[in-house]
Amino acid sequence: MNPRGIFVVKDKENAVAQIESLCKKYSLKNASNNVQIIALFRAYCRETIDMLKKCFVTEMQGASRCKRFVETFAHTDNIDIAKAGTIQIFDMLMRLRNIAQNAIRIKDMPSCKKLTELSTEDAVAAVIDLAKSDIVKGVAKSLLLGTKIKDAIEISDIRKYYNDQIEELQKELREEQREITPIEQFLIDKFNAEIGYCDIASIKTGVGIAKEAVGLLDIAHKNIDKFERQLDNMALQINASY
Repeated sequence: MNPRGIFVVKDKENAVAQIESLCKKYSLKNASNNVQIIALFRAYCRETIDMLKKCFVTEMQGASRCKRFVETFAHTDNIDIAKAGTIQIFDMLMRLRNIAQNAIRIKDMPSCKKLTELSTEDAVAAVIDLAKSDIVKGVAKSLLLGTKIKDAIEISDIRKYYNDQIEELQKELREEQREITPIEQFLIDKFNAEIGYCDIASIKTGVGIAKEAVGLLDIAHKNIDKFERQLDNMALQINASY
């Protein structure tokens, strides 16, 4: 099972540790007959489901799909299903481990906010390469550079990153035909706020925006104000897997 979608991790280090512990525990267990194999497999399923609920926000569809996938096996009496399921769940857990390891805190996601706080002269000097100018750094830089061939990071790259996140969330909502959850609404507000910072930075530095500048500024400030009122209430980490 290949986990896909946006994953919100409750605690990165704890999630990685629990996944590794779970994989190690069941790789070391031996069973002498089919009854024991099935019993062990059911326990494996239960503990995997518990881990998903403890470590990931299962209101998000990425983690929810993983949970439903394991639940389809959880009560089986079929030895062939148990044997195949053991391999598939282990593979899923390894992928989830990588997702958790690469998750970044909301506050560490790429942002053009700093550009909006610089003088126009400094912002214009920095905008040529946001990585070299230290506007975007660390994990956020790796996240963006990992998605494209070119070496420099620009405002358009950050804007596209958040547009892609919004499109993925909206796609999930359409596929599930359901109402948006509070955590999904928070993320969309976050992504719209970051797009707002990109638009303000673009207007400030004269990069790529002209006629629609006044309207974009109004939308940007509205989205930023909406998000910043919520910011202190969240301390989660996020990763996306498509």
